[in-house]
Amino acid sequence: MRTYNVIEYKSPEDALTIDDFYKTVGYACLYKGYGEHVDAVPINELTVSIFRGNRPEKMFLTLQKYGHKTEENSQGIYYVTNICRFPHRLL
Repeated sequence: MRTYNVIEYKSPEDALTIDDFYKTVGYACLYKGYGEHVDAVPINELTVSIFRGNRPEKMFLTLQKYGHKTEENSQGIYYVTNICRFPHRLL
């Protein structure tokens, strides 16, 4: 955990889909963007954590299909990288 943490808890009965994943990442982006001043929430001080009782296999397959990198850091704890896979244009 870092200074700023966006946390999503899912019950065992709740699904955890790729859309739930992106929604939680979106909350973190909004939290970062609405700081009191520019860079009030430094990106290297922000984490997203999603807690669920078991591994959502379908979501992990979708993450892989989209080119995200997943790495098991320790038993049952996965790091996901390469999250912003859509084009960004600054004109």
